[in-house]
Amino acid sequence: MKARMFWMSAALAASAACSAAAGEPDAPRLSYFAVPTQENTRNFSRTTRNYLSALETGNTGTVESALAHIAYLGLWMEKSQMECAKKEIESLVVSGNTPAIRYEASLACVALDSPELFAGARGRVYETGEEFFSALSSTMQETLLGYGDGH
Repeated sequence: MKARMFWMSAALAASAACSAAAGEPDAPRLSYFAVPTQENTRNFSRTTRNYLSALETGNTGTVESALAHIAYLGLWMEKSQMECAKKEIESLVVSGNTPAIRYEASLACVALDSPELFAGARGRVYETGEEFFSALSSTMQETLLGYGDGH
């Protein structure tokens, strides 16, 4: 009985090691963003106000996270709902504390101006804000250089 349990444990461990070596995730990817729904957009103005406040903190990580969240919301919301946020983000394109903030702010502005360009980015799972901005950047490059259809 002990030998049988030992071999079963060894087989399970080997199977797990093979899965890890093959790059198969053990758990589903968790999204960095909440998908906007009718229910959770009721407090949209409060949510936006909070993200806009985060843009003013001066903390690089907080600003970058807020930019990612605002840009992601912009893919789901009406353009008119994002005008206030866009004005704040436009100022970061020029006056952001770091090159990364200025670049991410410019990507966010394009996303807010032309959310249809990034329709393929909607609903995908992003584990980080950087991964999201990388997808926006790739989409822009493909579209501007004529490599893809923007999705």
